[in-house]
Amino acid sequence: MKSARLKERRRKIVVGKIFITVFCVAGLWSLIFWLSGLPSVTISGVEISGAVSESASVVASTTESFLSGKYFYTVPRSNILLYPRTSIEKEILKLFPRVKKVGIRLKDLRTLVVQISEREPAGLWCKPLVVPITLLDEKLDDCYFLDDSGYIFHRLDLSSATSTDAANIMLSSRYPVYIKFYSLVPFEKPVGESYETPERFRSFLEFAKNINSLGLNVLAFREREDADFDIDLVGGARLIVGRDAVFSSVFSNLQAIISDQDSGGVEGFKKADYADMRFGNKVFYKRR
Repeated sequence: MKSARLKERRRKIVVGKIFITVFCVAGLWSLIFWLSGLPSVTISGVEISGAVSESASVVASTTESFLSGKYFYTVPRSNILLYPRTSIEKEILKLFPRVKKVGIRLKDLRTLVVQISEREPAGLWCKPLVVPITLLDEKLDDCYFLDDSGYIFHRLDLSSATSTDAANIMLSSRYPVYIKFYSLVPFEKPVGESYETPERFRSFLEFAKNINSLGLNVLAFREREDADFDIDLVGGARLIVGRDAVFSSVFSNLQAIISDQDSGGVEGFKKADYADMRFGNKVFYKRR
């Protein structure tokens, strides 16, 4: 009988401890829920800083959508300690390809600041239009902006093709503002794709810059059927380089050609049909 009463007493003690524990946990959770929802510790406003091309209101709306609702139906997602910072950054980068970097910080206990850094155009990735558009007697291509890593982030709006700015950008044979890059097989959905690796693409840009220093202007890099590249120059001349070309060597060979008195210098080279630079120090040169 004493053993039975002892067991019953122990059972009541265990049940009591469980009840007290559950009560304390529930009370603590309720306190956390109440404290986390206080206006003084919840975000009520979003500011966008640095947005130029992207609509600040759209970016703000995207951010606010992540701040609505609650975790486990209790703790607000807008709490200053628990707001989903990483998720907001990833979503903005996903929805807005033109955005390169996102920084998020609290301005005060009520305002969230989203700092936007946009990609700067470094060139144009292009594909021929099925139905050609002509501007000032030149056919235009369907082009997209690339940044300096070769990332395609925004389509060039051809609807404004009659404006002066569009002409300056798209008519590369007259105004080589941006170099054009052509792939052998065009991307179906270019935005979000990368043209070559970042390292290789930057080597293209650096090579073009060096060529420009000689008085020659690069218009386009075109991938050939044999996977090598044609480099179109202002005036109609063309360089042929290998896919894995060492551009420093190619540039040295080009300098040697231009400095040769028989070639006629820069102006003489502009009248060339092409210079095939794929065979080391041997350059096959053809005049028009």
